[in-house]
Amino acid sequence: MLSKGRYDEAEKIIAALELNGSYSDTPTEGTKQQAERPNLKRGLFIAIIAVSAVMVSQYTFTSWAPTLLIEKNINIVHSLGYFMIMMTGAPIGALIGAILVDWIGRKKTIIPTFIFSAILGLLYTQQTNPAAIIIIDFFLTMTFYILMASVVGVYVSELFVTNFRFRGAGTANGAAKILTVLTPYFATWAIQKVSVDLIFYLIAALMLIAAIVVSFFGPETKQQEIQ
Repeated sequence: MLSKGRYDEAEKIIAALELNGSYSDTPTEGTKQQAERPNLKRGLFIAIIAVSAVMVSQYTFTSWAPTLLIEKNINIVHSLGYFMIMMTGAPIGALIGAILVDWIGRKKTIIPTFIFSAILGLLYTQQTNPAAIIIIDFFLTMTFYILMASVVGVYVSELFVTNFRFRGAGTANGAAKILTVLTPYFATWAIQKVSVDLIFYLIAALMLIAAIVVSFFGPETKQQEIQ
């Protein structure tokens, strides 16, 4: 219309679109909140803690759970069924996490899952029954991958403005990888000097710390405008 000089008709079409709610010149209260720029330092702090808790715990559990069972003379660590059931929790957890972050929100997914993972980690150290171990293995793996999908896959990138998003998420993942590299040294010391159970106490502590940090400092980013 405009290219053909039919200005009056073009204005009528634009006015109709505005009337139907396609555009709005009046910012709503929600829009004002969405326009706020994320705090860079706070975002980095939350991202590093949350991603480190997820990655270190997931790696530590996967690597050292068999050692705990061997220490307790539980002979299921070489069972194909044991590993199959445990790893089935991974895709199920990732799917649940992907659904929940958009359904109930980021924080309402992440915080309870951190807490539930901590409880399961503590319960795991007390088990001697193979059936109970397999069940807890499944649910613990599932919660780790709920956190992978919700924290690593979604939440961390939403803590930063667009021009810092890649660097912010990369910094958080880099810090988590460094801690993951150091974890075997801690695990070896724990097994030799204290108890293999200390590894799982570490998992529980990391999860609780991350839950507290996200709860008190983390913004809810569901349906918020990403700048």
